[in-house]
Amino acid sequence: MNFKILILIISILTSSSFVSAQDSDVEELNLIEMELDRDLRSSPVPEDKETPSETGRSTLPPTQNNLQEVRNVEDLNRLTEFQQVSIVQRRFLPRTERVQFFLAPTLTLNDPWFNVYGGTLRAAYNFREAWGIEAGYTFLSTDKSQALRELDKENNTVAKNIVFSKSYYNVDINWTPLYGKMTWLDEQILYYDTYFSAGFGGTEIQTGDVQPTVHLGVGQIFSMSKKMAFRWDLSWNFFEAKDLDARSTGAYNNVFLSAGFSFFFPEASYR
Repeated sequence: MNFKILILIISILTSSSFVSAQDSDVEELNLIEMELDRDLRSSPVPEDKETPSETGRSTLPPTQNNLQEVRNVEDLNRLTEFQQVSIVQRRFLPRTERVQFFLAPTLTLNDPWFNVYGGTLRAAYNFREAWGIEAGYTFLSTDKSQALRELDKENNTVAKNIVFSKSYYNVDINWTPLYGKMTWLDEQILYYDTYFSAGFGGTEIQTGDVQPTVHLGVGQIFSMSKKMAFRWDLSWNFFEAKDLDARSTGAYNNVFLSAGFSFFFPEASYR
């Protein structure tokens, strides 16, 4: 009997210790679960990362595309398409489908025997900003230079066979590939165009004969307003003519410098 009571007491103690062990394990699991929940609630929610689309562009809204700030010219190549816009100023003085009239005094730069002065009148029409056609006429007044006067006086000679120009006319194609701006005494911005011209015409010499002439030119137009500008032009003419004694034919060239004002019509209203 005593043996049965002992076995009963041992079984009761064993079952109670097993139940207490299970309870301890459950409590530990509950504590671990509470810690994990607290860590998840306290940690920040991760942001969605930018994922490239099939086209290689960002699928995030424009405000999340890390737009670049432009501070230097070198930064322009980092602009995001359709989200940042860089404005490059167009020509201040538009010329497309406008007529230009140019008036200027003219002088020669390369004639050692004659002082040549005159005036130039030109009319131009631009099909586009860079391309136009121009027709011009230049009348000239010629006087002997000091060198020729001394030659006649000292050597008792008269230079009768030297050819000089009385006038010339030309038709050119104008090409204006360069546009820029500069400051004037740090007070005013000047806009200018640089153009090149090439064409054909005729040069009238002192005998009245008109010689076929090839014309090349370069110049600049400085805008004063959208209808008026200061312009300088350097023209180089090539032609052949017979000497006055008709013994030989020589090649001649004239370099003329003109500086005056251009006027544009009609009024520019589209810029």
